Amino acid sequence: TNLFVRTLECFKPFWNVVTTLSKVTEGCPENSDKPVVMALLVKHAEKNHPVVLRALHNTWFVEMHELPEAIAREYIAKYLQAPLSVVSPELLKFIYKVSVGVPLYIRECVDQLFKNNYIILGRGPGGQIESVTDTGDLDSINIASWGQTAMVGNTTCELESLAPLQAAVLKMATCFTGPFTLPDLASSSCSSWAGATHF
Repeated sequence: TNLFVRTLECFKPFWNVVTTLSKVTEGCPENSDKPVVMALLVKHAEKNHPVVLRALHNTWFVEMHELPEAIAREYIAKYLQAPLSVVSPELLKFIYKVSVGVPLYIRECVDQLFKNNYIILGRGPGGQIESVTDTGDLDSINIASWGQTAMVGNTTCELESLAPLQAAVLKMATCFTGPFTLPDLASSSCSSWAGATHF
């Protein structure tokens, strides 16, 4: 969780384990018929760690980004097992907006929409999918109730691990409907009649 990052990250336990595991590969020749493969999947790679430096040097390092909208639309259609041309543009836009182009989040979003009967599949006489539409009330979906998904669960953990001042700023920022400044936040959370004049 993110609480782990705030409390134990100074000890760098993950990278200590990586260092220990990398010692297994040190004695193995790279052109062996029995190669040893170590794959790391991390949110933020320490670019100065020896294992990461070795991966960068050998062009083994792969940096992942969210999918662009056009590719995400194709991915959504593929996951729905339907041609892109039959998927509702409004549904594609909604799923992309909610998932921010992250493939895992796209799959979770589609699964939740199916589970809650927000997606309607129109099938032809041969059983092939001829249309994929939504029920029309996508704006009424309570995405916060999808707490079991990584998409919502990770965000919830991030929010719960905020320091009190950060949490107060975030709460106040969600109350404003238009642009706002730091003084707006300060005046909203620190009443001058209560003697609070500084954030």
